[in-house]
Amino acid sequence: MSPRADRPMVPRADFKSYYGRSIVRPAPWTHDVAAYLFTGGLAAGSALLAAGGQVTRRPRMRRAGRVAALGALAASGYFLVADLGRPERFHHMLRVAKPTSPMSMGTWALSAFGAAAGAAALSEAAPLVPSRFVRRVAPPVGAAAGLGAAAVAPVVATYTAVLLANTATPSWHAAYPELPFVFAGSALASGAGIGLIADPAPPARRMAVLGAALELYGARRIETTKGLLSEPYTTGQAGKFLRAGRALTAIGVAGAVLGRRSRVVSALSGLSLLTASALTRFGIFDGGMASARDPKYTVVPQRARLASKVDDLQKGETPGGLVLARRRQEVEMATSSNPNPTRGRWWIVVAAVLVQLALGAVYAWSVFNKPLQEQFGWSKTEAVLPFEVAIGTIFIGSLIGGRIQDRYGPRPVAFGGVALYSLGTILASLVSSSDQLWLLVLTYGAMGGIGLGAAYITPIAMLAKWFPDRRGLITGIAVAGFGFGAVVTAPVAKALLGNTDDKPSVFLPLGIAYLIAGVIGATFFRNPPEGYAVPGFVPASTGKAVAGTRVYTLPEALRTRQWYMLTAILALNVTCGIGFISQAADSAEDIAGVAATTAATMVGVLGLFNGGGRIFWAWLSDRIGRMQAFLGMLALQAICFAILPFATAFALFAILAALIYLAYGGGFGTMPATAADYFGTPNAGAVYGAMIVAWSIGGVVGPLLTAALYEANDQSYTLPFLVLAAVALVSLVLPLVTRMPSAPAAEPAATEETAPRA
Repeated sequence: MSPRADRPMVPRADFKSYYGRSIVRPAPWTHDVAAYLFTGGLAAGSALLAAGGQVTRRPRMRRAGRVAALGALAASGYFLVADLGRPERFHHMLRVAKPTSPMSMGTWALSAFGAAAGAAALSEAAPLVPSRFVRRVAPPVGAAAGLGAAAVAPVVATYTAVLLANTATPSWHAAYPELPFVFAGSALASGAGIGLIADPAPPARRMAVLGAALELYGARRIETTKGLLSEPYTTGQAGKFLRAGRALTAIGVAGAVLGRRSRVVSALSGLSLLTASALTRFGIFDGGMASARDPKYTVVPQRARLASKVDDLQKGETPGGLVLARRRQEVEMATSSNPNPTRGRWWIVVAAVLVQLALGAVYAWSVFNKPLQEQFGWSKTEAVLPFEVAIGTIFIGSLIGGRIQDRYGPRPVAFGGVALYSLGTILASLVSSSDQLWLLVLTYGAMGGIGLGAAYITPIAMLAKWFPDRRGLITGIAVAGFGFGAVVTAPVAKALLGNTDDKPSVFLPLGIAYLIAGVIGATFFRNPPEGYAVPGFVPASTGKAVAGTRVYTLPEALRTRQWYMLTAILALNVTCGIGFISQAADSAEDIAGVAATTAATMVGVLGLFNGGGRIFWAWLSDRIGRMQAFLGMLALQAICFAILPFATAFALFAILAALIYLAYGGGFGTMPATAADYFGTPNAGAVYGAMIVAWSIGGVVGPLLTAALYEANDQSYTLPFLVLAAVALVSLVLPLVTRMPSAPAAEPAATEETAPRA
């Protein structure tokens, strides 16, 4: 055969064009947009810095942050208008509000932020105004405006990331999970840079560490996890920008942490962080533009995705195109021809437990009670208030998160909930005086509680769909991690509290740890594919734990008396259990006379029973029935609370406390399966998410009742625990009269996923 015969008849495609045109037309943007990205993030970060200076009473930091926010906002407006070409286009975008458009929502957020940031900055000039009225009114108006700007700042910092990811530009679109983290971290780092230059106080240093961690984490994932689409971020001008930004970020953080005694080092560190933030934004911008100019970043990933879908089909078959491949996959799943559709579902359980471990740290609050009381002089009722608010606002997050996850899937809800919960914990570290209890309540309590609720409900509803064959056990495991969270957090928090005089500062490392664990776990969340079924599983039509025949939507469930009865059972179980949990360490010291370190260790160990109870009672309910399990939990608590005030021997006290924790955790392990049996799994997120209001009610009533009775009874736990025993005893009536709203399944073939809606 001649050498000529080996030559290909058609030359290899070099991906330079497609019929003479680029496949994806690059966005018609100049570097004005990159500068707009940086200055917008700087404005948001500076507003957060100003709010930190305001709540910690640092006038210089507050003033620098407000002025920088207004200046950066003005600069971002200039760059945006310069790119748009016509200033009136910005005004035209305010004519409508379109929630599905990042540009529309960003324009409205930017307008609200601008008004608040402008008012806050102008209030700093009030002392120069001769009018006494202005000097008197400006400070409170500026304070409110500053907090308002800080509230909108996270949206201003990240909406541009969503805007870029929402385009067809390959490398931007592929990085949609990480871009918000990069932009949020970059904004925080740049704001911290302003703080380090103007007033290198601890809030600015903490902000620098958090911002750098988020930015470096997101950028690293973008550069290493996107395959070919990571290449534009590591080569060319974009690669140079990002590498330089990464180096300057590391230098800036090192200077911020190690150079705290030198104003010069702090100022240079701040300048380094500002430069790094700008380089990061320009690097992301250039990387995306480069991917749009080269067609290979569109063609090669498309071919890889198509080849992957074809390879997933049975070997030897020749699909008639992508549409046929998808249709065949759907038919295979619907007819259960896939030999193992459940493959990999246990790894999702592991991820869910990791998220719940981070969330369950809230149960270690009792180790914070006395340190906060001693530092700030708060009463027991005041010290427990942030915990009560956190539990009291959980239902808001679970209700909203449950409805969203049923519609859009579990991953975005888990990410959002974990981020809000962690941010609330981190911001709680800003508390510095006794009159800032409101700040601890707002951050740890309200923000943390809402985020906790959204993230908590997600794995429960998700795993109920993956495990219809082990519903009770798996929902128990899903929430067991939450109970085990205190096991890890209590001793760690106790050690951190013992090594510092600034007790709230402990919330910073804890919040960062929660964020890392939660994000890693939530990355693996997903719902099973449509038509999913467990091979060989036939829903039980007889026995103790039988599902109903009807699938309820949330409005339909709310029209049944059973929903309210189940909610009441959960609320009463929570009231008893959490009333003790909020005082576990203190009551051990008072009744059994043990040392504070022993009590803290006991709280950590008791978390094992909280988590174990969720698995044990959920497993047991599969065998003896859901209502019979609730009867056992409430009866056990009634007996233990009646004996507990007189358990002066530590061994007896610890055993009774462990049984209370066991029964308390059992309610959360068993109720999700009960709700799924009664109302079906397709809308389990919304139905059980609304039922979490019981947690909030019990979480507020239990600790408040216990603390109030303790102080009214000459600081004795006898009356509070006897009252809780009576509550548990009376609650036994409800499981006896609660019945399923629809008839049990009569035909084994009918599952709640396929049952018709009435």
